[in-house]
Amino acid sequence: IIRPALFGLVAIVVLIALLTLLLRRGDWLPRLAGAGARRWLKAFGDVDNALAALRDIGRRRGAVAASFLLHLLAWLGVAFEAWLALRLMGAPLSFGRTLSLEVMIFTLRSVAFAVPGAIGFQEAGYTLAAPLLGLPVEAALALSLAKRARDLAIGLPALAIWQFGEVKALRRATRA
Repeated sequence: IIRPALFGLVAIVVLIALLTLLLRRGDWLPRLAGAGARRWLKAFGDVDNALAALRDIGRRRGAVAASFLLHLLAWLGVAFEAWLALRLMGAPLSFGRTLSLEVMIFTLRSVAFAVPGAIGFQEAGYTLAAPLLGLPVEAALALSLAKRARDLAIGLPALAIWQFGEVKALRRATRA
């Protein structure tokens, strides 16, 4: 697992550095648009607005860095949450291994984006990846279910509030 993970990390760092350099140098965008890509990109919408947005992103390096840092901190927070849950379940795993497990699960959930909530994929990912990191399958499945419970505890009240707001708006519209 270590070699592919390190390769992936190096590849991502290289890609991020390349993208950063391209965003700093704004003249590649018009060349790309003028090199026949404009016709291909038009299928996805307004090319000029997209290119202007990319140029704007390139100029706001501090905001991009802050966004990256906040995303990283949130990701580490989720890994800490999993680490703590495993510890409380009596299945301690080092923070590094827990982070590795969460990286695999986030990757799997990203690949399974077409399935709402990656239902089934998350559970399968935990049960398949856990033994590779020295975690019992039962503990991994319990962690996955605890995360589903968290999703339900946040998601169901949010859906209820949204539904209440929709009913209220519908009643107002029918009275008018």
